Amino acid sequence: MELLTKKQKIVLKAIKDFHFRFGEMPTLRELKEFLAENYNLPFKSLRSVYQYLEKLERKGLIKRGHGPREIKLMNLKKTKFVHIPVYGWVNAGEPSYLPQEAIEGYLKISKSLLPMKNKNLFAIEVVGDSMNLAKVKGKKIEDRDYAVVNPDNREFRNGEIIVANVDGALTVKEFRWIDKDIIGLFPKSTNREHKPIYLTKKDDFLIIGKVVDVFKKNKEIKI
Repeated sequence: MELLTKKQKIVLKAIKDFHFRFGEMPTLRELKEFLAENYNLPFKSLRSVYQYLEKLERKGLIKRGHGPREIKLMNLKKTKFVHIPVYGWVNAGEPSYLPQEAIEGYLKISKSLLPMKNKNLFAIEVVGDSMNLAKVKGKKIEDRDYAVVNPDNREFRNGEIIVANVDGALTVKEFRWIDKDIIGLFPKSTNREHKPIYLTKKDDFLIIGKVVDVFKKNKEIKI
């Protein structure tokens, strides 16, 4: 096999990392965006990315078909898992500082447990007990649990569990409209010390996304 150039190695690694993270191969456009965002390797056109794939195929490292995701890594078994990036932690009580920018690791989750195909899902580690009575898919949100967040869900309904940035800090709460101008972010806890947060459209806040699932961290689950 011929030696790879530095950029060819990066493109090959990006294909592997994308597949590892999302459980499927990237389209040409997704690969271009993935390279720019994660490897600081911007390409001016899709054609440029395509040419690198041609070179990798000639060197026997990948094989391409005719579909948009028909890149095949040689000697790679098809995965039945998705890998959700974990970004730091978020406080379930008072708003905490932003999660670390660097990915701390990945949750390896069966595709059967997360059938949604959203590629922007991420997880955060919840710290605190202010949401220990809240449930997502029948599972409570307890201290040190992993909450899986869908940042693309922008329609929030009363009673849904969301992650919000309030004054530059993150918190996980139950979303409710108080009236047409006021939003309430409510704890759901056995600890009565936790209080709601009330916001108006003029306040400095952003709802990051909806919590769509919860996974326990090294805990015994009583059945």
